[in-house]
This record gives sequence, structure tokens and C-alpha cells, in this order.
Amino acid sequence: MKKNWFSLISLIIIFALCLNLLLGNTISGFINNEEATADGIDFSELYPFDEEVDIIGAPIYQKKRTIYDKIADRMIKYSKIGETRADTIIGYQDIALAGFLTNAMLTDSRIGTGYFKLNNGYWARTAGSEVAASSYQKIANQYNTLERYAEDKGMGFLYVQTPITVENDQEQIPAGISYYGNANVDGYLLAMTNNDMNYLDLRDNFREDEIDHYSFFYKTDHHWTIEAGLYAASEIVSKLNEQFGTQMIRADQMGAYLQKTYEGAMFGSAGQGVTHYLENSEDFTILYPDFENSFRLLVPDKNVDKNGSFEELFYDYQAIEDIQNAGGGYVYETVLYGNRPLITIENLNNSDGPHIVMIRDSFGIAVAPFLALSCSRLDLIDARDSNGNFNGSIINYLKTEEPDLVIILEKSPYEIKLNK
Repeated sequence: MKKNWFSLISLIIIFALCLNLLLGNTISGFINNEEATADGIDFSELYPFDEEVDIIGAPIYQKKRTIYDKIADRMIKYSKIGETRADTIIGYQDIALAGFLTNAMLTDSRIGTGYFKLNNGYWARTAGSEVAASSYQKIANQYNTLERYAEDKGMGFLYVQTPITVENDQEQIPAGISYYGNANVDGYLLAMTNNDMNYLDLRDNFREDEIDHYSFFYKTDHHWTIEAGLYAASEIVSKLNEQFGTQMIRADQMGAYLQKTYEGAMFGSAGQGVTHYLENSEDFTILYPDFENSFRLLVPDKNVDKNGSFEELFYDYQAIEDIQNAGGGYVYETVLYGNRPLITIENLNNSDGPHIVMIRDSFGIAVAPFLALSCSRLDLIDARDSNGNFNGSIINYLKTEEPDLVIILEKSPYEIKLNK
């Protein structure tokens, strides 16, 4: 009888592990909504691809589909099962959690599902290999093409490199772990330098201003904090004023900000990867202006079009409280609707400010609300295939909307589609 029970428990654990590997970090994905798509909206119809980009003359590398790409696409498709069928699979959440817990128990305590623990207790995403120089140059050429198009149309262009969890000196990396995160960032920026591109490396700003690097990051997640978003938006404004002669006011010089802290609300993707078996939830602090402001927020794939203040529009307080009451979770994307394909923010109190289009990854979530204070309008595009899913032509978006400035803000540069 004991042998039968042991066999049954073993089968349950094996099944949980297999489900976990098949679905990926589905609990995190379900909360993050990272796999969300713009249902009912085809941005490629609103902003179709054409051949105008070809007249710019910069080389565009066409990515050939490999077997690996096809497998990766299929796995992304499978990973959505957890999001779409979580309510129909009996005991799904318990089974998935068992998979995460078993993974945590069977691996080195410093290593999670794609994460490792720094000497100071923070978790960082693994980056155990160096990106090939050809990949650096491919991305740089794409961005250079976009820069040249923007400049040809009289638009300013700036690439913004965000800091990453691990400080550049790598002092906190445990012995025996190879980490190429900052080295890979340096490779991308070197390729952009070779293309004479205009960029801002916020890692330099952190060092020059003697920022306590880790205080601007979450312990259980790879993202930076809301406070870091205010700092970054202000530094970007200073760079734009210097580079393009704009007269924008830094968000940190507009007035005071109020803050509210939700204790134990944040349990990020790293935390969820290793479970509460290895890590605890942490506090989540939001900031909002203590001065007059007014915005119009449009999120097409969420059917959102409403007016209100920064405080009213940019945070989902109910979602934060629900996650906090559940013991903590991925609250980062309760800010500004998370990773959406397209978001438009109109500043109703600053009609004289510039119109900016920001192509971004998830690090833009913390920055955008504060950058919007300095603009007349801020458009956010997330063109990543498995996150924002903006599938239209960025070139035609710029041609149609005619912004004053174009910004790319990212932690890890990703390929963007500029033509078919």
C-alpha cells in the first residue's frame, strides 16, 4: 500500500514538472498578461507595411526562419494554454505551483527558473552566454534605419538603454556563475556607436549621480521600481533638451509627489520562479503628483478612452490590493495596463510640449507616466512578438502620426519589423 502511495505521489510530481516545462511560467504569465494580444485590432491594417523604408538606403537584415524559430513559436503557443484554460483544468493552479516548488527544491538554491541569486539577496535573470557580434549589428542596423527615416522627416531620435539588475562591476555575482548581461548591452551600444547613432546609456547616469543601484530595482523581479521610472523620465528630458533644443520640464522639477506603499504586494517573476519556498514578497510603492494634472488615456485593445488625473488613470488600485491580499504577485503591470501594443497619453495641461513616440519594452511601464508629464502627447508602442504584439508598420505609424521625437527605450534590444 505504501509503495502504491509513493508511486502515485511520484507520478503527480512528474506530471507537475512536465506541465510546468510545457506551459512555462504560466502563473506569472497569467498575472502579467505577457501573452496578451490585441484581440479584434489588426494594427497592420491601420498602419500597413509599404516600400517607403527601402528608399532610406540603410541595410535591413531579413531573418530566415529556422527550425529553432518554428519550435520556439510552437512553445509560445503552448504556453498560452495556461492562460486560456486555467479555469477549466481541475486543480490547475495547484498543479502548476507544485511544479514550481519541485523545481526550486531540486536545484541549487541560488538558481531559479531562469534566475540566480546575487550576493546581496537580489534575483537576476541569467545571461550565461555572450551575444554574437552579428546579432549586435543586425539590431543596430534596424534601429539606424529607423533613426535615418525619423531624421529625414524632421523628427528627433534617441535610443535609451536602461540599467539592468546587476550593476556593471559584477561585484554581487556569486562565484561559479558566468554573467554577460552588461557585456551584451555594451556590445549593442558599440554597434550603435559604429553606426553614429544617438543614444543615452542610463547606466552612466546611475554612476554619475551616485545612485544606489539596487535600491532602484525589485528584489524578486528584474524590473526597476516606480521611483526609478521618475528618475529615468527626468534624465531623458534633460538629454532631449540638450540634444534637440526642446524646452521640456523634468518631471522631478514640476513639484512634489505623494507615495503609497503596499506592503508585501510585490512578488515578481523571479520570486514566482523559485516560489515562497526560497523567497518572500516585498513592498510595492507608487508615486503620483501632488500638483495639478490632467490626461486623456487611450488603450485600443482594452477599449479604454477616458480622461482623468495621473492618479486616476495610471494605476489599477483594485488589482494591486487583490494581489496584495493574495500574498503578493506581479503588480508591476498594474501600472498603465502593462505591456500593451499601443497606448496614447494626451497631456491636457501641456499642449505646447512635444509629441513623442516611444518604442519600448516592459521597462517603459515605470517611465511613461512621468515622461507624459513633460509632453503634449506620448505614444507607446510595444512591438515584441510575445508581449505587446504591435504588428503594424512603425514607419507608417510615424508617417501618419507625425511626432516631434522618437525614442526607443529598452533593457534588451529586440528586432523590429520595418518592412515585409
